[in-house]
Amino acid sequence: MDNYKVNEIFGPTMQGEGPMTGRLMVFVRLLFCDGDGQGHWCSRCDTRYSWDKDDPGYTFEEMTAEQILQEVNRRYGANTWKEDRAGTPVTRTVSFSGGNPVLQMDEGLVALFRQNKYRVQVETQGTVWKPFLSYCEVALSPKPPSSGLSQLTDVQWGEWINNQPKDRLCVKIVVADKADYEWAKNIYTMLQPSKTGHSKSIAFYLQPVIDREVKTDIKVALLYAYKELVEKWLKRGDMPDAIVLPQMHVLVWGASR
Repeated sequence: MDNYKVNEIFGPTMQGEGPMTGRLMVFVRLLFCDGDGQGHWCSRCDTRYSWDKDDPGYTFEEMTAEQILQEVNRRYGANTWKEDRAGTPVTRTVSFSGGNPVLQMDEGLVALFRQNKYRVQVETQGTVWKPFLSYCEVALSPKPPSSGLSQLTDVQWGEWINNQPKDRLCVKIVVADKADYEWAKNIYTMLQPSKTGHSKSIAFYLQPVIDREVKTDIKVALLYAYKELVEKWLKRGDMPDAIVLPQMHVLVWGASR
């Protein structure tokens, strides 16, 4: 693509979820989302402003790949994250999110960042797989039954399992209720080496989800939801290799954008 529609670029800040939780990175939020790929979107989406024209926060700027790189460089350079005390360059990470960033991303954009020594992370619900993703670290977050969306098909799962390097893929499932938990258990079983034929397991995360419009303190609500999920997971003992974490950025900043 010559130009990409960019909703926002922010950071450096802390990644709050998935395998890079706690790591420093700059985020590039691209415009557009395809929901479940069948014309439906999650009712609990917390970034509607990246795809819903009726959302008051909806906005975008058309940028070339070089302009996006320049802005990410500027954000790292404007802070003290350029090198450590010994003078060793800090590993710079850029996370592409959305919406579904894969809709706009292409090989040229990824190649440009990799050529400039960036570690590239992509956050997606998984409706679309493209070959360049094999060079990225992907946090795949398929939508559970409580979202009201259609789940990924066997063909879509096959693309991810067969094409994405296992050390560059994690699956992150949000759990709101019993049906979500049972669905997550089925996905967990499907991803085991005995099922995929691979020697290494795919990193698997469970994450509690809460209504962003809760009337109590959102941080307290998240902690209660996290406690309930952890206790269910411990009692059931059916996903022993899963990693159970809340959204750390919500614990720090609440529902702030």
